[in-house]
Amino acid sequence: MRAAIDLMQMAAILSAVGLFGFPLVRGIPQVSRPELAAWSWVAGLLALAGGEGTLLLIGVRPDRWKLWGLLAAVAFVLKSRPAQTRDEAAPPSRLGKYIWTLALGGFFLFAIEAVSEPMWAWDFVAIWGLKGKTLFLAGGLPNRFFHDPQLAFTHPAYPLLLPVLFAALSTLAGGWNSQALALLYPGFELATLLLVWGFLRRRSSPAGAAAGIVLTAGLFPLFQSYLVGLADIPLALGFVLAGTALLDALDAGGARHIRPVLLAAIFCSTLKKEGSVFLLLLAATAALRAIDDRRRSSLTAAAVLAVVPLCHRAVLSGLLAPASDPDFRWSMIAQRDGAALARRLSETGGYLLHAIILPSLPALLAAAMIFVCTRRAFADLLLPPLAVLTGLYAVAPAFSTWDDPALLASSSFGRIAVALVPTLFLALGARISASVDRFSLRFSRENPTIK
Repeated sequence: MRAAIDLMQMAAILSAVGLFGFPLVRGIPQVSRPELAAWSWVAGLLALAGGEGTLLLIGVRPDRWKLWGLLAAVAFVLKSRPAQTRDEAAPPSRLGKYIWTLALGGFFLFAIEAVSEPMWAWDFVAIWGLKGKTLFLAGGLPNRFFHDPQLAFTHPAYPLLLPVLFAALSTLAGGWNSQALALLYPGFELATLLLVWGFLRRRSSPAGAAAGIVLTAGLFPLFQSYLVGLADIPLALGFVLAGTALLDALDAGGARHIRPVLLAAIFCSTLKKEGSVFLLLLAATAALRAIDDRRRSSLTAAAVLAVVPLCHRAVLSGLLAPASDPDFRWSMIAQRDGAALARRLSETGGYLLHAIILPSLPALLAAAMIFVCTRRAFADLLLPPLAVLTGLYAVAPAFSTWDDPALLASSSFGRIAVALVPTLFLALGARISASVDRFSLRFSRENPTIK
């Protein structure tokens, strides 16, 4: 009974956070209502984490009244003027309702799995959860926690958005309860589904939206209990946020389209290092686009995507943690000769081939067939950053300080790669939509009497 009460309380808190985030994003133009709901919730989470982090930094112990007051103040001061919200051209068809029923079925299955027990993954116990619980119980930023060499296993240089969110939600709930906190992860999945559906339906067609949401909801290697408590599920949402925000900013332009780019950049860079790398790759893509089209909006988007992660890294390194990463010490890497590096690359490649590529071969072949059989679409712009990031993290274990690079690959590459897949589904959905529209146009021209 008590567990059910705690879960209902956390559900109410997460819903309220989204309401406080709505005034911050209602100025985003031409987004659909599902997208606006996802953006509101993300903005509310960022405001909540910002309030908790500010109180911790200035040495004031957070409590629920201070946090709710800060959320209300931020929503009032930074509220944006209402913008036109684009409704879909037509209400969802019967097929669309069936598709959403299927997607929500997958969502509820993951929600039940996520909250069935307290979060138990090792990275949660040793890194994300440990930091969050320490921040909550200490009511401040303990210096030893970030600088003691004996605590290097907690990765002091990691971004702090997730631990601060755990601490802030625990403050609002009045206590630390990892089982109730797990409800945050179905929220991340739902926001991802709403964003994929709303964006593809707005920018492509119902067919593309249906393909995107079904594929995302069925991505069981991502939405599983093992990853509850880790940063990979929210990182997948961050990748989708950054990708959709950039596509809108490049195609539409205007100052209001930079706001979602800024929010997505803050979310990704403060969540995990991989988020910052992806932002820099997107920035390079936007910069190349700016050279081609000479539009100020492309250059502005590139600047935002590059400056935010670099500033975050500088602030985090200067205030809290050393800049060095225990997994990648360049002084040790420089000592390896070419033969040793080739051997490590071979070991990493062999592991990825047998443990990742071959078991995923049917899915990889299906995705390849879709790309071969469909025409180019606007979301193809996201494919080079996705491919480069995947390649970087495929070879990164060979350059690590681990004696066995395959062991690092087994613990990290699969989770990073699967977090990129929902953004890949955006490109697949757009391609499917373009091909369906082309077939429909050709069929109508060849059969003008058929309505």
